[in-house]
Amino acid sequence: MSFSQRGRGTRGGRGEEEEEEEVNQQHLKGFAPFIVTVGGRGQDNKNKTTAADAAAADDAAGGLKFEPIDEIQFTRIFKNLNEMSSYHPAYPLYSKTPPISTLPMQPRLQQVSQSTMIKQPVDGGSELTTSIGAIVGAFTASCYTSIFIFGGKHTPQRIIKAKVHPDIGLRNFQEMPTSLLHPRYKSSCLQPDPEPRFIYFVGGKNAQGNAMAHCERYDIELAHVIKIASLNVPRHSAGIAYDHSSQLIIVAGGVGIDGKELDSIEVYDKIMDHWFLLDNIKLSVPKRNIHIINDEQSDKIFIYGGKSKSSNIITTTSTTNSKNDQFEKNGIMYYTQVETINLLSLEKEDNNTNTTTTNNNDNYTKIKGYGVIVSIDFSQCVIASSNKIAYFIGGRNISTGQPSGNIYKLHYTEDPYTLSNHFNQLSQPRFNQSCNIINL
Repeated sequence: MSFSQRGRGTRGGRGEEEEEEEVNQQHLKGFAPFIVTVGGRGQDNKNKTTAADAAAADDAAGGLKFEPIDEIQFTRIFKNLNEMSSYHPAYPLYSKTPPISTLPMQPRLQQVSQSTMIKQPVDGGSELTTSIGAIVGAFTASCYTSIFIFGGKHTPQRIIKAKVHPDIGLRNFQEMPTSLLHPRYKSSCLQPDPEPRFIYFVGGKNAQGNAMAHCERYDIELAHVIKIASLNVPRHSAGIAYDHSSQLIIVAGGVGIDGKELDSIEVYDKIMDHWFLLDNIKLSVPKRNIHIINDEQSDKIFIYGGKSKSSNIITTTSTTNSKNDQFEKNGIMYYTQVETINLLSLEKEDNNTNTTTTNNNDNYTKIKGYGVIVSIDFSQCVIASSNKIAYFIGGRNISTGQPSGNIYKLHYTEDPYTLSNHFNQLSQPRFNQSCNIINL
């Protein structure tokens, strides 16, 4: 199978949209895109009044507990300060000062499932509604002027949708009548740019907390979920990317069914509906929570960050090496480094000396660290493919374990090894949030 011989994908067809949708798109046309950030965990709960209150946070690491953030934030991503200073928004959602618009998540969820329907208001009465609840570790997507939120730790099969209106901002959420086929958490999720109507869910944790191989695809226009081929290796917390020219989905690393990190890479052929395990291309070390950027101009994928349980690491490393690209804390090895893999020639690139060696069986790749600049275990990486810019959002400071509110940007086609602090920040530090680029 060749990555280079496959044809470029075509954009998925669009069904008829209601008149209001067309009007909204005309209003929003030409605006700079947003990063939409949904939920996550933030404030440290260690000072809760009672032990029961602290235990309710149910997410601990290094003795710290964090509570869910009940908020959706829209952060405009200007290309530079000049663009920000010359920007003149037309609607209340797009406030210029500050360049961050934070909308509290609506404390209501319209039920449109078969079991519970909306009760129409009678004589000034209210609709039947319920709380959305905390959203931690979900996946966010957008299509036209609607935002979709899939799953999450506490709602692993739920799909909810809300429209963004130029005058009033985010409207109420509706629960879709279709749910995901499998309860899943820590899945690898993808919305390919050429086909924004399709959302892919790859692996993840099942209801029992074990890694699974099940995969599925959601069609936004038809509101329909179908099962697709399963992975060769069950995994959760894996990195994922899409190759537009070959129409292949790339998944790497993660945690296997035995609880150990993986170094294997698989690719999904949409036409054949089949996953291929790449025996001769592997990560330098087994790791999870990596972020993958596919630079199709150079036929390389860049792999950022990741972590492994120290007991699962085959190679012996020091607590902090001389390049500041590996940090060990509480039995976890954190990698603040970039690893480069050439998918075409099976070459491994030495980023430090700019030399390349071909070795089909050697899994070791020399890397370039960025830990001296940024020592954060990033939660999310989203890509503005039209600008060739990646944004690393939130996460946790490796040294302190505290959430980060920073946004870092990376011009990956110009310099894939240098992250810079974006002039926008999150409204509050957070991790385990869901993020995506919204072209509103």
